[in-house]
Amino acid sequence: MMGMPVATRVGTEVCTPLPAFALEDFQRGSRYHTSWGSDELLHAQPAALIGAMYFADEALAASGAAKLSSLVASLAEERAIRVTAFALNYRRPMACIMRSGPMAAAGPCAEGDMRLREANWQAPLASGAPNVSLFQDTAEADVWDGAFGGGHDDLFVYDGAGRLFAWLPSEMTEESPAFNQDLLTPGGYEAVRVALVLASQQPRGRCASLSLKADAASSGCWAAVGVSAVLLVLAAVLCWRRSKGLRLSRRAGLRFDDSM
Repeated sequence: MMGMPVATRVGTEVCTPLPAFALEDFQRGSRYHTSWGSDELLHAQPAALIGAMYFADEALAASGAAKLSSLVASLAEERAIRVTAFALNYRRPMACIMRSGPMAAAGPCAEGDMRLREANWQAPLASGAPNVSLFQDTAEADVWDGAFGGGHDDLFVYDGAGRLFAWLPSEMTEESPAFNQDLLTPGGYEAVRVALVLASQQPRGRCASLSLKADAASSGCWAAVGVSAVLLVLAAVLCWRRSKGLRLSRRAGLRFDDSM
């Protein structure tokens, strides 16, 4: 067993605002080792935002962040869509909380442990993902569990107003997620790209009439659910078409813009 965080889902409802936070950034650049966060992310007025929940010392997370960094660059270059991407690093390295397997051999991390050094913890992910800010969560801030509520490798896609467009849980969070969001697979990469394009096209006032405390049968709630449903369908269609090289059947009654 691993001592992995369990998703609280506190910030996973459609139209939930980007959680307020200010954490130390380990991405080398103008804000390296300074604390900043949600206010500055929104002040930059991106077309869309995407946040990833990562263990920075895990090799697959570093690879995923590198793909996310490339995706951000390609959307800016090919479609002129400015996406802001950030990673939230768990408050302890994976190597410190593993309860079984090779990484668990050294046991929990004590103060001064080499596994807590930046070169062994945050640097491997940050160095390969220059377009992704790397925020370090702490036990005191509790942003991962207490604000986002996601699980290991989950993705949060927000519109330009900072309202949640889609929560994309990973296989670490849900055994059989409905949405392939694995950036290390061609289908997952394309699906996340579609999610970001769609999020960037949402009107800024789309959530104005939605009360998160309203009854699930209210029109606003159904509208939010509809957005997620459309996202899943369009992404699935795109990935199916790209992987199979087939054209949509006219009987399906669907139209799809290949330029996405």
